[in-house]
Amino acid sequence: IEYATDPDFSENLRNVSFIMLSAGAPYYRLIKGLATGTLYYVRVSAHNSQGHGPPQPSSPSYQHPHVEPGPPADARLGVTSDTMLTVGFDEPLDDGGDNVTEFRVEWDTAPSFQSLSTFPDKGSHIISAADGLSHTIEYLTTYKTYYVRVSARNTAGWGQPRIASPAAAEPSLQPPGQPASLDVQQEQTLGLLTATWDQPRTPAHGIPCSGFLSNPGSCPTPVGGTNHAADGGSEITLYKVQWSANANFSSAEYDAGYAEVQGTSYTARNITVGQTYFVRVAARNIMGYSTFCDRTGSYCQGDRASGIAGNSTSG
Repeated sequence: IEYATDPDFSENLRNVSFIMLSAGAPYYRLIKGLATGTLYYVRVSAHNSQGHGPPQPSSPSYQHPHVEPGPPADARLGVTSDTMLTVGFDEPLDDGGDNVTEFRVEWDTAPSFQSLSTFPDKGSHIISAADGLSHTIEYLTTYKTYYVRVSARNTAGWGQPRIASPAAAEPSLQPPGQPASLDVQQEQTLGLLTATWDQPRTPAHGIPCSGFLSNPGSCPTPVGGTNHAADGGSEITLYKVQWSANANFSSAEYDAGYAEVQGTSYTARNITVGQTYFVRVAARNIMGYSTFCDRTGSYCQGDRASGIAGNSTSG
């Protein structure tokens, strides 16, 4: 029995023998000491007093030693709204020698995950590894305690689960997430600067409702609701927009200001012509304010939001 790491059997070629033929075919031989995750090609040839015959390649022609993956490297649990929890996780540190293809999120009202609860108080959800590293659990009961864990799967099967941190949480209303897509536009009119933004896309805890940190998916819309749950489960009533000539928004900076508005745009007036202003925006619901977004980009992950106050008499 010969095995190697290339189909030509020229690299790392090794062999083992099998001589106990008395038990009859089919014959089996365990090949030990292989490197996890490495492709090995195998072929078998028979031997008699005249020597070895031509080899027969295995079927399939190659395989890689692998086992179930380890637990996800991390599992972070956040309260999204009064009916939702979101868990974010990372790839296992040890994939078992095979690509992780799926993750399973489980939740239950008991830490043993063996309660007699039924859906939606107990359940599981499978996520393709290509689709994301987070999941939002819906239809939960407000102030009820839920335990969450996450496991990974490769072609060898499911690995051991990772208990979320914290291990349990209770759905409840939350402040909104950060506003998104902040943009600052210089106006042509003297002393004007306009900021625009969108409603939050990621909850206040910062874990995407689905997808990846680099490309978050939308949050679910609660039953009977009209806005997705990045609002914390309560309608956003206003936005607070601040501008300052100081990048740190120092309270000692006199060339600064703020406004509270219900829409998603605001034009600051009568500010210093030609001055660069930094801008940030926070959202508010009945639970309070979100953290400020002071960066551009769809998810407040871009450059610092700033602009120059209009310095033209046209427009």
